[in-house]
Amino acid sequence: CAIAVLVVGVYLIGVSFVAGYIVLFLFVPLQFYLSKRFAELRSKVAAITDERVTLVSQAVAGVRVMKMSGWELQFDERIANVRRKEMLQIQRASRLKALNEAVFFLTNIVVAMITFLVHIYRGGSLTPQNVFTTLSLTNIAQIQLTKYFSLAVMGISECH
Repeated sequence: CAIAVLVVGVYLIGVSFVAGYIVLFLFVPLQFYLSKRFAELRSKVAAITDERVTLVSQAVAGVRVMKMSGWELQFDERIANVRRKEMLQIQRASRLKALNEAVFFLTNIVVAMITFLVHIYRGGSLTPQNVFTTLSLTNIAQIQLTKYFSLAVMGISECH
């Protein structure tokens, strides 16, 4: 699909479409890296969540012994510490996911600007037909190359 978009873009707009397409391909490794980092953070979150759930299960199972021995505060503190670590990792993962989304939306603007600047530099003019066609084609290519790819990496991380 991405090659078809490139061929149609070059046919309708000209060589300037290739310049924007190259910029689009430069954003793919960045989004792949961000998606991979998100996957790593989600794995850490899962491990910490398992640790916290185990502690809570142990506390519930041994509540009678814990109460008789006066260990409530120690267990509460241990669970709270693990929860703080868990929340820190969740916040990091959420920031990374937000950054990935920001890059996704920024990519479209940068690709369109480069395409239009090259088109004007080469002597072309911006018409509504050129602008609409360029934006439509770059949106199609971008969704195929970046959005679905990064979502696949993040989704696979959720499975493990």
